[in-house]
Amino acid sequence: MHNHVQLLDTLCKWFEYSGESQACAEALGIHRNSLRYRLEKIGELTGCDPYKTNDLLRLYLGAQMITRHD
Repeated sequence: MHNHVQLLDTLCKWFEYSGESQACAEALGIHRNSLRYRLEKIGELTGCDPYKTNDLLRLYLGAQMITRHD
């Protein structure tokens, strides 16, 4: 469960920093390679690629629904 919270936090930061890898990684306090790994994991779990524009809206809306629900 902790891992999913971590991935959700990563995704929210990804949007907050407009996909800027270095700034996002610094805000999360992780290395860029760790960020890349987390984004790949998000892609595996959701079937949406956080690097593809077509999938970004689905990911964004999903993250918004989850964070507003909590």
